[in-house]
Amino acid sequence: MLASLLLMGGCNSRQPEQPAYGHSPGVSNTVPQHSLGVPAIRHVRSLWDRYSQLIKVLNNSGTGFVLKLESGQTADSYDSKLRDDIFDFAIVDPYQVLVAEERGYTVIARTGKPDRIRGVIIVARDSGIRGVPDLRGRTIAFTNPTALAGTLLNQYDLFESGLDVRKRAAVVYTHSPETSLLSVALNRASAAAVSEGDWDEFQKDHPDSARTLSRLRQTENLSGPAVMASARIPPDQVGRLRAALIGLASEQNGRAALELAGISEFRPGDSVSYDDVWDFLQRYKQTLGPLPDRISSR
Repeated sequence: MLASLLLMGGCNSRQPEQPAYGHSPGVSNTVPQHSLGVPAIRHVRSLWDRYSQLIKVLNNSGTGFVLKLESGQTADSYDSKLRDDIFDFAIVDPYQVLVAEERGYTVIARTGKPDRIRGVIIVARDSGIRGVPDLRGRTIAFTNPTALAGTLLNQYDLFESGLDVRKRAAVVYTHSPETSLLSVALNRASAAAVSEGDWDEFQKDHPDSARTLSRLRQTENLSGPAVMASARIPPDQVGRLRAALIGLASEQNGRAALELAGISEFRPGDSVSYDDVWDFLQRYKQTLGPLPDRISSR
């Protein structure tokens, strides 16, 4: 059994910390090897720091195969790889579950209740904004039009509360939750619409600015990320990885790896676990019109 982490994409011994972004070259080994796709984040080093321990623990769990870390240069390239069935296994956001199922992937595990996603509206503490009516005519900083938690959930929640931001507010897209939140802290926007996860990270990274802000409201929550398996992976190997994922929270090394990855736990899951996401998207379409071509989690 190989317990070491093998990387894809031509990495050499001097660069063990670099995740792969392309196909793996052939590796001469009698132990089966499978790619595990992980969502793209801003810095490569952060990607390695976040997920390498998780891969290491899973490779020591007796699955009978070796997992190799793979991602994309951007969120869009990761999404394209998922749509092209490049990954053997993949951690995907809630909307991507629906996309990947159409490509033959199946849900083998889902994240825990603390990992469910929701949107939040953040305002300055001294702004005088106390409710949704106070946002009429104000500038609201969203991240991007395709964010499920940060944009779609917040747009829908505000609409249901009497504010159609497309008609009664000045919407700006900053393409960065950090920028949206700093815009409020610097009085360049009246409110920021972001995901709860992004707000939590901002409070850690910018504690002084965060103390000047407060949460005005939050949306309903939806199922969090899932682990999915390609249809080409043998069922017995899928079952062994599912068991290893679910068992992580029961041992110290596993809990430490989950914490680094920003995941509370893995639980048994299937496509039915994500019916709430499908239901929300249908409600959004009926109320606010067509969905974006591609939707990201945050």
